[in-house]
This record gives sequence, C-alpha cells and structure tokens, in this order.
Amino acid sequence: MQFLIDAGIAVLYFCLLLLLGAWTWRFWKMYINQKFLNSLDWVMLEIKLPREITKSPLATEVALASLLQGGGIGDTYSRNYKGGLPAYSSLEIASLEGVVHFYIRTQKKFKPLVEANFYAQYPEIEIVEAEDYTKLIQYHHLSKDAKCWSSIFKTTRSWSPIDPSTGEAFNKDDGKPYTMKADFVPIKTYVDYGLEKDPKEEFKTDPITPLLEMMGGIGKGEYLWYQILVQDESVYDKKMPKFYVNEKTHDHVSL
Repeated sequence: MQFLIDAGIAVLYFCLLLLLGAWTWRFWKMYINQKFLNSLDWVMLEIKLPREITKSPLATEVALASLLQGGGIGDTYSRNYKGGLPAYSSLEIASLEGVVHFYIRTQKKFKPLVEANFYAQYPEIEIVEAEDYTKLIQYHHLSKDAKCWSSIFKTTRSWSPIDPSTGEAFNKDDGKPYTMKADFVPIKTYVDYGLEKDPKEEFKTDPITPLLEMMGGIGKGEYLWYQILVQDESVYDKKMPKFYVNEKTHDHVSL
C-alpha cells in the first residue's frame, strides 16, 4: 500500500513539474514577445491627397504590397529567444474634430520602401512624418471631461469549410463534418464594385465615401479613429503554423 501511495505522489509531483515547465515557457514567450514589440521603432506617415485621383484601386494594391514583410522570424532562435513576431503595419483614418487625415503606421526601417512604392503609383500625393494623433487624448475612466465607448460583435454563426479538391466539407477523425465559428464577414473588394475596370467618374461607386462623410461630420472636441492592420500571411505557412486555428483551411489567429 505504501508503495502505491509513494508512486501516486511521485506521479503527482512529475505532473506538477510538467505543468510548471509549461507555464514557465508560456510566460517566457509572453515576456520576450512584449519586449520585442517594445523595441520596434515606429513612424507615422501622413498621406496628403490631391483633390482628384483617377487611378484604379489596383494601384493602391500594388503600393500596399510594400507593407507585406515576412522577415524577422526566420529561425528558431529569433522566434523563441528574441521574441520575433511577424511584421505588421497599420492603415489608419483619423477624424480630428471633423478634419479627416490618412495615415500609415509602420516600422521606421520600412519608411523608404513604403514612400517609394506609393510615389511610384501616385506621384501627385505628399507623404510627411506626423505626430501620433492618439496622444491628443489623455483618457482615464475617472475623467469627467472625456468619454469613450466601444462595441463587441459576438460570433454567432458556424460554418463547414469545403475541401476544394473534392467539393465536400472537411471531416473530423470520427467522420463528422468539421465546423468552426465564422470569425469573419465576407467583405466586398474593389473588384466587386467594378472599379478595376477604370469606369468613368460618374459610374464609380466608392464604398469608402459614407465612412469619410460620417467621420467628417463630427464636431468640436470629438475624435473618431479607424484602423486596419496589414500583415503578410505567408509567414504562417512555414515559420509559424501553430498560429492556425484550422490548419486545413489556414484560418488563423491574427495579432
């Protein structure tokens, strides 16, 4: 009996040791990832637009390709001991008391590449370094002179991803269809609006106009910010596959 008790205690200690090791590694990754993010040198670029732009959004797609950077996590040492994460940038629209500004937030080392790509497609624009507009707001939950609100959209729909080679849903090991939460909403692109064909100005439907009109209509003392993160997905395929939620469909957790 004593032998069984000692064996049980030994197994318990071994499990606790494994759990402690897993927690230690998790907290280590969190620490080095945050340290890596804090070490990045960011720059805010404001894009000043001319009164008219006649090019198709395809030119913007080409210019934005400069933001798809996959370096920094090329080996195990970079990922697990230096805290390297896939590079990302941010496209931002900010309405500062009704005045709308367009920004690109990226790492300073990518600034020459971003400027070259955008000037190559839109030589009539002007790109200048700008101050971080978020510093205009000093918010605290106890502040009486500033209010902030947010909303959360819950995922309520599920879907079954389809295997393109067979046209049927992916199956689990037990033969049942693979289902997952629909963590996205299908978004129309400029192709869906026919803008890749360069139609005449009177036939164009600009989907961003309602957003800009709304942002330009806010008043004194009001600020409205809109942000889209841009990141190269290819780094997940070979270097960080564990980021995938579903390795069969390449749905993954974003930063």
